Amino acid sequence: MLEEKREKFKKISEKMGEAFAKLGLSPNQYTLFSLFFVLISFYFLTSKNLVLALIFFVIASVLDFIDGAVAKFLKRETKK
Repeated sequence: MLEEKREKFKKISEKMGEAFAKLGLSPNQYTLFSLFFVLISFYFLTSKNLVLALIFFVIASVLDFIDGAVAKFLKRETKK
């Protein structure tokens, strides 16, 4: 069952990587956008506006996922 979900998630990741790679942005650019949204999230967190902090954190998380998918699609993954 876990393997099924992993395969489904992998297919979604591959499709998203391909789609976002076509926009012409590098994985590093997506990472910078993600960092920008994390900083905005931190600002709202310190301002005690938890709803906006959560919204911007979710956006940053999605961008982090996209940067990984694009890197994998473009075969630019960080070596481990």
